[in-house]
Amino acid sequence: VAERAYVDGERRVADLIAKQSRGERFGTAEERDAWLKAEAAAAAARAAEHTKDATKAAEEAERLAAEVAEAEADVKEKTATLKDRRKRLERIAKELNTASTKRDSLGAQRKEHWRMAARADQEVDDARAELAKAERRLIASASSRALAQGLSSVQRIVTEFGVEGVRGPLIELIDAKEQFTTAVEVVGRDALFHVVVDSDDVATKVLEVFNRENCDGRVTFMPMNRIQPPSDIAYPQSSDVLPLVDEIVCDEDIKPAVDFVFARALVCRSVEVATVHAKASGLDCVTVDGDFVGRGGALSGGFLDPRRSRFEAMRSVRQWRELLAEAEEARGSSGGDLASLDAEITEALSTCEALETELVQVRQDIDELTAETRSTKREIEFKTTSCKDRAAAAEALSSAAEQDKALAAEMLAEVGTDINLGLSSAERAELQDLEGRLSEMRVVADHTLKARAVAAEEKAALETQLRSNCIPRAEALRAERDALGAKTASAAAARLERELASVAKAISAAEARMDELSAEVGEAAEQARGVRQQVEELQDGGALNAEALQVEESALEAILARRAALVMQRDEYARKIRDLGSLSTELLEEFGVNGKSPSQLLRSLASVSRKLKRYAHVNKKAADQYTSFTEQRERLRARFDELQESATAITKLTETLDKKKDEAIERTFKAVAKHFQEVFHELVPTGGASLVMQTGEAGDDGEEEEEEDDDD
Repeated sequence: VAERAYVDGERRVADLIAKQSRGERFGTAEERDAWLKAEAAAAAARAAEHTKDATKAAEEAERLAAEVAEAEADVKEKTATLKDRRKRLERIAKELNTASTKRDSLGAQRKEHWRMAARADQEVDDARAELAKAERRLIASASSRALAQGLSSVQRIVTEFGVEGVRGPLIELIDAKEQFTTAVEVVGRDALFHVVVDSDDVATKVLEVFNRENCDGRVTFMPMNRIQPPSDIAYPQSSDVLPLVDEIVCDEDIKPAVDFVFARALVCRSVEVATVHAKASGLDCVTVDGDFVGRGGALSGGFLDPRRSRFEAMRSVRQWRELLAEAEEARGSSGGDLASLDAEITEALSTCEALETELVQVRQDIDELTAETRSTKREIEFKTTSCKDRAAAAEALSSAAEQDKALAAEMLAEVGTDINLGLSSAERAELQDLEGRLSEMRVVADHTLKARAVAAEEKAALETQLRSNCIPRAEALRAERDALGAKTASAAAARLERELASVAKAISAAEARMDELSAEVGEAAEQARGVRQQVEELQDGGALNAEALQVEESALEAILARRAALVMQRDEYARKIRDLGSLSTELLEEFGVNGKSPSQLLRSLASVSRKLKRYAHVNKKAADQYTSFTEQRERLRARFDELQESATAITKLTETLDKKKDEAIERTFKAVAKHFQEVFHELVPTGGASLVMQTGEAGDDGEEEEEEDDDD
């Protein structure tokens, strides 16, 4: 307002002075009137042009304002959408974190179940191996090899052909107190290995398969439908004896078979007592130590090695069968748990993949919306500035049009007046008053222009800081907040939001201050004559600011370059950490990692890195191959030693078997030779004969029979 009054006053002074001097400028009133009309027409034309331009500028300002309002509504809508997307991102991140935790927990459980399953498989294998050993020891405790082969054949037939009704050897179906096991073994003898079957038809089926398969060995069956246990046995009433059958534990359905074998036996306190009761009662008697006295008075038995006890072997078989059943049950339970865990892990993996896909999509949406919002805000800023500029231009053009209209009216009013009349008394008083006030108005204008310059400089600095620092920082913080996880970003997001709000308040205050200063600058600019000089000073200051801006840009580029290098270094360390994987507690304790500070760890890392550089020339693949081949060589050597021991044992076994074979052949030949002599003597009483066995060195036939007759 002050500047406009100053400019209007200066123009009015100039017009009055020009009017006062027109009498000297023009010779006649007609020349003056013609010039005034021409100037009035030109002023009117300029006023019309200014009015047209002002209208156009005002319309353009209104259009820009409408576009800004529309863009601000779009930004508001996108901001709401972004807020919704961020909430969705936070929710998905929490769900993904929960799903990942569940997946990892299930994976750890599956690994533990794998270990349990492997341990169960090993326990099953061990139990089967021990059971097989126990069964072999039990079968080997039979009195003959043929009986052991027969029992093995029956077990195989029952397993392979599924024959039902075979209950097994009698020893597997009974048990006794430990102090009576020796007596039971002595009395039972081979009957302990008789196979109990439900009926003679079952025995027939087994024998048919036995013969059809050409199985080795012999076996005796005890059909339950054919067994006739002894009855009405009168046991002696004495504290020195008791019936052996009463000390045997068995199922009630096989009690007849037990009675058939053990009902005629007594357990006696001593051999003397056994001898007396065997003769008196007609029953077999046995002591707990294994001394046997037959009902006919024959004495046998004696010490039995507990390590070769048939009942101990049977107890071992039962024990390992129970352990095998428990191990198989545990393995089955572990297998079922593993199947359930696999299904849960598959479901968890599917959930994680779906959430990760959704998370990536939401992040892409957020990035796109953020970019669009940022672009729209820049467009709003540009259009707002343009709108203000166009509105100011429209106002300036309207003011110029009004001034031109007033000038034209004033000139037209002067037409037809006396050329020598000059100024009226009122105009002279006005001129004198304006000239007196212009000096004061000039001081005010100078002061206002200086304030305007300072305000413009502050405005430029604030705008520079706003564009180069605050807005990019706010956008970077928003991006960082969006990139952080929902759980770890809450505190940082709140802090950044507070910082952003503070920056926004500072920006609003700066904008308000800039508006005030702009108004003052506008007023001062209209009142100042030395605006051109001030503009030049401002241009010089702008050059200085441009130079400072260039320095700041160089520093910013250096900072960005260092940041990029640090980001690459961080990614490299992250990759190395992923390649290294997680370390066990044992390794951390072994190398003394626990309890060390980061600086100590860095020094240790630098020391190890320097040591590793000394071996940089070593071919790592060759070193790995050397280590692998060395371990393989040690394993092969150990295997070679085992094979050598096995070969030695096999050689010794072969020699022992050959020796036993030769001894058996020699015993058999001696028995045959003796029998031959007896038979020949019976056939030829007056003659004699003998068999002579010749070795391979004596003749090609190996063995010959030679008869010698002696006639008396």
